[in-house]
Amino acid sequence: MNNYSSMKKITPATIGIVLALLIAVGGVAFYGGMRYGQSRRDAAFVRGQLPGAQFMGSTTPGGFARGGGTSGQITTLDSGSMTLTLRDGSTKTVTLPDAVAVSKTVAGGVSDLATGDQVVVTGTANADGSVNATAIQIRPTTPSAQ
Repeated sequence: MNNYSSMKKITPATIGIVLALLIAVGGVAFYGGMRYGQSRRDAAFVRGQLPGAQFMGSTTPGGFARGGGTSGQITTLDSGSMTLTLRDGSTKTVTLPDAVAVSKTVAGGVSDLATGDQVVVTGTANADGSVNATAIQIRPTTPSAQ
């Protein structure tokens, strides 16, 4: 009698069940890994460790998700661009296309922008780090605490 005669034969149904279990376990592991990776990426973005996370001018990490926005105080302004001073003291150049939407309590235009205004800019990021504005919101000034 050889050693193989006492072994049961593996049926196609058994192979199918084992494969189905392996696929199910692999799928659950893959899904769990994807969720874990996404949570790590989200946490890194909030901590400012991913590109675009520090683009926002506020001190709150994160900012505009796609890197096309900023906020700060207008320090220089001309017909085609303005420079903002961000909360961290750095500056950001914002280009001002003719068709940029500028909003305030009432509809506005580029002529309503003034040095010293607090603004929120939405737009697209340029390769040089500047922003091409698509919309600007003038923020009301708040009195400083004395």
